[in-house]
Amino acid sequence: SPVAKTCMSLTQAVFAALCDALLTDLAVRRAAEERVSSLSAQPGFVVSLVEVLLEPQAEAAARQLAAVVLKNFLRTHWCEAAVTFTPPLVSDHEKAAVRAALPRGLSDRVPRIRTAVGVAVATIAQWDWPDEWPSLMDELLRPLEAAAAGGGGAGGGGGAPAAGALRCLELCASELSEDQLPAATQRLLPLLLQLARGAGGDAASAKQAARSVRVARRVIERLSLLVGDDHRQLQRLRAGPVAAWGVLATEQLGQLASRYRVTPPGGEPEDHSLSIALLRLLQLLLSSWPASLPPARCSLLPPLGALLSGALQTFQQRLLCDAASLGEEGADSDGSSLGLEALVSHVFDVLAAMASSSRHHKLLLPALPQLLHGAIAFTQLPVATEQAWADDLQQYLLDEEDDTFACSLRVAAQQLLEELVDSCGRRVVTPLCAAVERRLAEADAARALAAGGGADAPAAAASWWRTREASLIALGLAAPSLLRAGRAHAKRGDAAPPPPVTAERLLSELFLPDVAPAAPPLLRARALCTAALFSPGASAAATHPLLVAAAAALQPTEPPLLRFAACRAVAGFANRAPAAHIAPAVATLLPAVAGLLSSDEVQSEDVAIAVLDCIAALLRRDAATAARSEGELTPLLLRLWSSRHAEPLLAMAIVDAFKALALAPSALPGLVEKLLPVIGLVLTLQSTADASAAASAAAAGEEWDEDEPLDPTQPALELLSAVVLKRWPCGTPLPAAAAGEALPALLRVLGASSDPEVLRVGCACLRRFAQRGALGDGSGGPAANLLPPTFGRMLRAELGEEAVHHSARLFCDLLRGQAAPAIAPALGDLVGLAVAWLRRKTLFGLRLALLSFLAQAVLALGAEATLGRLAADEAARLPRRGRPELDGGDTQPAVPLVLRAWVDAIPDTAQPPARRELLVVLMRLLTAPAPPAPPPAELWHLSVAGDAQAALAGVVLWQRRT
Repeated sequence: SPVAKTCMSLTQAVFAALCDALLTDLAVRRAAEERVSSLSAQPGFVVSLVEVLLEPQAEAAARQLAAVVLKNFLRTHWCEAAVTFTPPLVSDHEKAAVRAALPRGLSDRVPRIRTAVGVAVATIAQWDWPDEWPSLMDELLRPLEAAAAGGGGAGGGGGAPAAGALRCLELCASELSEDQLPAATQRLLPLLLQLARGAGGDAASAKQAARSVRVARRVIERLSLLVGDDHRQLQRLRAGPVAAWGVLATEQLGQLASRYRVTPPGGEPEDHSLSIALLRLLQLLLSSWPASLPPARCSLLPPLGALLSGALQTFQQRLLCDAASLGEEGADSDGSSLGLEALVSHVFDVLAAMASSSRHHKLLLPALPQLLHGAIAFTQLPVATEQAWADDLQQYLLDEEDDTFACSLRVAAQQLLEELVDSCGRRVVTPLCAAVERRLAEADAARALAAGGGADAPAAAASWWRTREASLIALGLAAPSLLRAGRAHAKRGDAAPPPPVTAERLLSELFLPDVAPAAPPLLRARALCTAALFSPGASAAATHPLLVAAAAALQPTEPPLLRFAACRAVAGFANRAPAAHIAPAVATLLPAVAGLLSSDEVQSEDVAIAVLDCIAALLRRDAATAARSEGELTPLLLRLWSSRHAEPLLAMAIVDAFKALALAPSALPGLVEKLLPVIGLVLTLQSTADASAAASAAAAGEEWDEDEPLDPTQPALELLSAVVLKRWPCGTPLPAAAAGEALPALLRVLGASSDPEVLRVGCACLRRFAQRGALGDGSGGPAANLLPPTFGRMLRAELGEEAVHHSARLFCDLLRGQAAPAIAPALGDLVGLAVAWLRRKTLFGLRLALLSFLAQAVLALGAEATLGRLAADEAARLPRRGRPELDGGDTQPAVPLVLRAWVDAIPDTAQPPARRELLVVLMRLLTAPAPPAPPPAELWHLSVAGDAQAALAGVVLWQRRT
């Protein structure tokens, strides 16, 4: 037919364009892409794409490209309700043709095509299933039923069709609706269970079983959301299909653990896809369906322990291998790893779920000694990680941060230990200390073996300190519990049991050999960091040798990694130990830590921030040393800021260091003398840049849109506010440069900037200037002429609400304080600008700030003068009425507008003083000699916790007079 011929010709054109798009010639490829784009506007394009995708004789690359184009086309043209939709919409008959054809591709012999078809089906299913595609479930279940009838294995009659159906179900399971619950629980879950049970020893059947378990997990996860609080449904599922999956998971994990094969380094990686799928399912059951596991819960731990035991052997073999000899691990269709690290991490996740489960956590208690002993082994530092740290301090910092997002066995083992300590509390502390002692004894034995020589000496020499370092990690995780137990025992005596080990003993005995110069650098680093965790519970005598060792580790002759680790340890001591214990060592530690800022190893922003945090912590501990160091430290920090001002987090860390330095009163004069010229220069550069940009825009006849503030501007304002103005002694006049240079530059920046953060910090600076009396009494001063225009521009119409909010709160504070004369010349104009903002549909916070400012203006100007100013504003606004481009927002007269906003805001004002202020000022307006317009009717219904009488009294007075 003509229609068929048209479709055929379109399909051929699409196929030819896709083939050309794969060619290497750039001009041909671009022309082909344009043809595809042009063809996509024709009816039948999506059907042609599907035909190319499903054509088994077509070139594989063209089919895959058709899959990519199809996925993007479905996202943008299939459903009008999609966020990404763009016209044209696919017609209904084309949709029907696509839905009819796509399931055929789930049985394609090419795995990537099956996956692509599954993605396409899942994309359509999120919109069309089940209403427009009621047959989809049956079409997906048929190949599974055939595979199950053929014996369940991948080669037992299922093969590719079953694999494609499983992949599609994995993607579609999250779209299951309540209407499909019977099919999911009565047909799908039993079929998946049968396929999972049919896993044999071959790789193909194991992969199919893994797919079945992944689909089942997603279905069960969806069921937990759909069933909700339906107790009857929950009980039926717990006792039926969900419980069967719990039994299967424990049984098959036991079988897989018995067949675990230790893989030598560089050998063919083991595929743990089935084990990982079962572990993820078990974790879901423990967290969401714990009641479905009682029949099998006694058998949960043996297979997990066996898997960990086999994995530990593989881990120990790989521990001393570099990254090049380890090889790559496999991944599933989602890109998730299927190797050793993924397997052990998921075992740890299951154990953590057990620990946090109120139903199953007691099962772990008898196994804690062995479990903790094994987990410590997995925290050993692999050679590959050691090499990565030596090459990149940033990687060390990312891996060793307390809240790290790094993915490794070492991190996973630490997270398991933390979960066990948090969940089991005091019951885990004693077995953890015992496990640490066992590992320390093993490390000592390996060290003796290395010292004695022999065939095993090289391996022992390379591993003994790793075992000891891992033991110190575990000990550090128990530090909060051990310190609490020590404090309780010291306070209550025999009524509270003593901790298994005290902080005093650890710092004076255990850690000292590990921080000696002859110890391996990373062991020294770990011992210092762990000692810092216990320093709050130790004496000054026990802490001092560790601080001396930290100072030695910071010397330039030591490896960069050790120096930076020692810096982190010093920060830990400074933040945790009593100030009296740290202060004597600050004079030695501070120069050594500051020296790191000049090294090449702190090019990373995170590393430099960690060093600056350590400097700030030390400065806060000893004011005398801080004062002596100011002359050298301030120029060093200013140079760092100048060279790296484009790094905002680093700049704020520098500000924090200056704040800590300013805590020392003796350091303040020199510090402020050096800071003020820099602050004034930065603010002047910002105002010059703003003026230049505004002039260029005006010359071009364009509206000026302020660029982002210069990188140093916000830190400069923070320094001005928190260091110069906040810390300068009260009763002492500010330095001349503060009022004569910094204040005018600040006003120019505030008058030009629209950045909310710049205005927030700038308003804080201006508020502090006012508190210091630097704004003058209105009779003159270095910045007197700049104040009125600056204040007016801080309420200009093009600002954002957040920026205006900061300005309104500042004006309120200025009127309440001693700076009222400074704002008085601009007060009338500010009242008009505030009313203009009230005409907009602003958020309540801004409206309340504007009304609070107007209340202060009424108190300063008087009610009659304020009403006169509002009337003048209304007269000036009359010619603009009805012209939205000039007047926008609420068009009612100014006085009723303000009164209505006042009445609306009073009941929602939470703080009694602010509410009372609004009521008092409202009463003054209503009782003014020149009466305003009649008050809003809502005023009669105003009821605010006892304050309504004040408002009603004002209304009565207004009625009597008029």
